[in-house]
Amino acid sequence: MECGFHKRGIEPDWVARVSLDYLKPLVDAANAKAKTTK
Repeated sequence: MECGFHKRGIEPDWVARVSLDYLKPLVDAANAKAKTTK
């Protein structure tokens, strides 16, 4: 079930893909920083 989309024509798969493309470098950088501080 899709929820949280306030207009028609939104593709949940596209939203998820774009969100992950944005977050992946941030998570990778945070993980790299965490490894160097241990």
